[in-house]
Amino acid sequence: METAKLKKFAQFARRRLMEQVSAKLKLVLAENSAARRENPKAVDEIEKAISNQHSVISNQKKRLAVETAN
Repeated sequence: METAKLKKFAQFARRRLMEQVSAKLKLVLAENSAARRENPKAVDEIEKAISNQHSVISNQKKRLAVETAN
């Protein structure tokens, strides 16, 4: 079975989805967005989740740096 075309499509679809999610997040997280006015609790939860994810990634990078330095 030929899977090269399927792999190319999957890569394209993944990139496109990430672009669309990123654009939507920018719109929702904008300072005066409708989402902030209509559902501020949900936007706060999104911001907390993003902040937590950044902390996890930062800690992983620090741990990797220490491990590779040893």
